[in-house]
Amino acid sequence: MEKLSGREVLRQLHISHRRLKRLLGAHLAPGRPKRPSALQAYRHLLSEWYRQYPRLQAAQVHRRLREYGYAGSLSSVERFTRVWRIRKPVVYHALDFVPGEEAQVDWFFADLEGVGRTALFLYVLSYSRYAWGKFYPRTSFEFFLEGHLECFRHLNALARTHRYDNLKSVVLKHTPERIEYNPAFLEFARHYGFKIHACNPYKGNEKGRVERLGRDVRSSFLYGRSFKDYEDLNHRFRAWLTERNGLVHRSTGRTPSDLLTGERLLGLPAAFFPARRVLLAVVSKTALVEFETNRYSVPSSLCLKPCQILAYPDRIEIVIASKTAARHKRSFEP
Repeated sequence: MEKLSGREVLRQLHISHRRLKRLLGAHLAPGRPKRPSALQAYRHLLSEWYRQYPRLQAAQVHRRLREYGYAGSLSSVERFTRVWRIRKPVVYHALDFVPGEEAQVDWFFADLEGVGRTALFLYVLSYSRYAWGKFYPRTSFEFFLEGHLECFRHLNALARTHRYDNLKSVVLKHTPERIEYNPAFLEFARHYGFKIHACNPYKGNEKGRVERLGRDVRSSFLYGRSFKDYEDLNHRFRAWLTERNGLVHRSTGRTPSDLLTGERLLGLPAAFFPARRVLLAVVSKTALVEFETNRYSVPSSLCLKPCQILAYPDRIEIVIASKTAARHKRSFEP
């Protein structure tokens, strides 16, 4: 039998390859005991990471562990974290909110005939489900603030907490250890007195009300329609929202417009907060300042001067030595 090949042994004994390995293994001398994995020292940390972020990939974990001094391989991390990465059924629980407690905010995108690529800012009060929204040509910081400000003016108030996905306008970095917020947006939140709640990464269900509204807009308002321009689009969208806010909601048995009167919202401060983004630049030799894909002129005496660009949704202001050197209507030409 010693000169037979493995395949011949299997054929003559009429057993499987797996059974042959098991039989041979029973007669082999025991090997060295397996050394404990170096990852055992990080077990508690890994468990906490996966509790907060169940969709973490092994490569992401490996990168983060290196910051903690781990020098092992990615394959070791893949094997060790397999127990946490097994997909388990996710159970979602309905959330209840008290009046004025929270609003959910997000951007949604669409390519529309007559308008092109557009961004929809949506704001939903979680208790009443009252919705407000507007289409904009960009999602940059100044438009994000403008969406809030127009909604606040519409309500003449605002929610006490605002729930966001991990938008760059709100969150710069979100790790299991900490959340780094955008300082400019923190200043905005402090000015209006609301708290920021950042959803866990990849957890769209944590802001389900605004997610459902976004799907409803696509299927019920946008589908099959074309628009002349932004004015036409937003005019028709306001009418659609007014109608929607007047419909009885199946969960509450009342309309969002009725429940809005019971929201205990924050009042608006007296001081105005500008919806703008601030950037640094230098005036060119030809007295132009470049912003995005467009150039804006300043007096020729200001060539090569350092400047600030104040980007508003509707205009561009160029400030040099604390004085406004030029003001232009904002262009969105590519």
